Amino acid sequence: MIDFILANEREIYSVSYFLALTAVAVWEMAAPRRALTQSLKRRWTGNFAITILDIIVIRLVFPMAAVGMALLAEDWRFGLFNLINAPFWIAAVVSILAIDFARYLQHFLLHHWSPLWRLHRVHHADLDYDFTVGLRFHPLEGLYSMGFVVAAVMLVGAPPAVVALMEAATAISGVFVHANARLPLGLDRLLRTLIVTPDMHRVHHSTARVEQDSNYGAVFPFWDKLMQTYRPQPAAGHQGMSLGLPEMRDEQCLGLSWMLTAPFLPQPQNRAAERSS
Repeated sequence: MIDFILANEREIYSVSYFLALTAVAVWEMAAPRRALTQSLKRRWTGNFAITILDIIVIRLVFPMAAVGMALLAEDWRFGLFNLINAPFWIAAVVSILAIDFARYLQHFLLHHWSPLWRLHRVHHADLDYDFTVGLRFHPLEGLYSMGFVVAAVMLVGAPPAVVALMEAATAISGVFVHANARLPLGLDRLLRTLIVTPDMHRVHHSTARVEQDSNYGAVFPFWDKLMQTYRPQPAAGHQGMSLGLPEMRDEQCLGLSWMLTAPFLPQPQNRAAERSS
């Protein structure tokens, strides 16, 4: 099984990602959570275009990606589980938790260090919320995030097959949590004991700073609860909450050219001061 995962890692990732995109797009049409306010054509054009650029840039800088670096660490006997003789299941569980916590931590830093926030505000500036927001990241943020995860993978000495599965799971979760789709409240409560749900993550896209700086988790919700950054619901409710950034309400934020240049544009002094702390 492990050999099959490693031999077909790219195919498993690509097929899983495509199926997740398709399934969530259909789910959004069947059971929308909120009415969209912007042109779907304009938003999707920009959001899909920037994710294509992300893929190209990350592949150029990290041609081996996280799985390749895990294989390299294994060959070099670098990292915790490449140095000690631990059962595979222990290495797998610890690696899964370490990778997911690394994603929580890198996301937290994106919000609390001004240079990183300049990159991350591209993601938050969308004026609507659907699965394509999960594709909308500046290429430099993509490099930062990949570098952070690669460092965690190599330090832990994570098994390559586990890294492959976590990369696929994180990609699927990134689509799922940005879904503009309705879950029954009881099911949402049950699921968010195990994984991040769309309602949980949507709070994070509120214009209210206290809500924006919460719910950083990628796949698992317990890091937020452990680190006291969990917020169960938006104060105004999911229908009443305002999404995006209060200082960026112009439709130009939906275009690819704005997304690429946004980190280098001036930001309001009050927001810059907040993010430098």
